[in-house]
Amino acid sequence: MRRRLLVLAGAVALAAALCPAPPATARVGVAPGMAIVLESGGACTLGFLAGNDAGRRLGVTAGHCAQGVGKLVYNKYGDGEVVAQQGDGSVLADGFGVTILVLADDVEIPDAFFTRYANPRPGDPVHKYGSTTAETGGTIGTVTLDADYPRYSVMRSTLTASPGDSGSPWYGEDESGPVLYGITIGHLTDADNGAELGAYGFPIDALVAYVRDGSGTWGPGFIPAGR
Repeated sequence: MRRRLLVLAGAVALAAALCPAPPATARVGVAPGMAIVLESGGACTLGFLAGNDAGRRLGVTAGHCAQGVGKLVYNKYGDGEVVAQQGDGSVLADGFGVTILVLADDVEIPDAFFTRYANPRPGDPVHKYGSTTAETGGTIGTVTLDADYPRYSVMRSTLTASPGDSGSPWYGEDESGPVLYGITIGHLTDADNGAELGAYGFPIDALVAYVRDGSGTWGPGFIPAGR
């Protein structure tokens, strides 16, 4: 039987948001797929932007992309802070988490990119945009949903992912435009020959349910941002 290794796609365990704030006269924007880094130098990818009932502007990345609540995270366009974090399990059976960031006031969001969000179906074409490998394409293999315990939901694909791609958005297309499917958690590698066996991720409907229920005051009304 072929052995498999589970690999979390983040370069290190880290959180996300945006870098030292630019001057107010030079306001810039953030978007899904951008690199996010910690003071330690590790990197992940911003998966998508979101809001909640409190009207806060939020960013989302993978659960292992955090060093704890209250930590600052950076990219070249601004800074932010980790406000909620549930870690990913070290194996698939342990389930997934998520990291929620609140964006600094001077960070603009010129384009949230996605027109809507929905779980993918087996056989659907899928794209991923990560800070390491940029855009890659593939096919959805399986989608397993757990309505009672959303963190145990998982989608598998033929996508490739590398360190730094954790948190990156998976998306498809329909007549309305880009459809958000979820975010990258990691990828599987053949333990015998190192061959890539495809990436796996957190399906968006399960992720949204998990955030709403498990992110304290940040969860009520949580919803991915769209155009």
